Amino acid sequence: MTTLYEVRSFTYNGHGGDLAGVRLLAPEEELSTAEMQMIAADLGYSETAFVKRTNERKFHLRYFTPLAEVSLCGHATIAAFSLLKQLAKLAAGTLMIETLAGNLGVTISQDNMVFMEQTMPIFLTTNQTTNKLPTR
Repeated sequence: MTTLYEVRSFTYNGHGGDLAGVRLLAPEEELSTAEMQMIAADLGYSETAFVKRTNERKFHLRYFTPLAEVSLCGHATIAAFSLLKQLAKLAAGTLMIETLAGNLGVTISQDNMVFMEQTMPIFLTTNQTTNKLPTR
């Protein structure tokens, strides 16, 4: 039997926050991309995180919206590691996560706050054309 959690991150005194789906995968468990996409679509939240522990301090995460996989989701990451801490599956300290956006650090403080490293921004240049109004 598997459990899909609904977790709020960025709450204040247990209220508000951003809702995310979190699916904890057993080490031997494999879900296809299609299965993860279907679960996320059925749940309907902006993101659902699929979390698999790869060793004591390292996890592999995949994130799905109802329509597509995304490379990283901050609130779903915070939700997942807050859940793992609440379930007593983690102690305070620094962990590593593998995502499509790269490998990032996640730190759980002694007072159960979860912090995540962000990827560096990518700046794109565009080639804009200006439409000039005709002169009279």
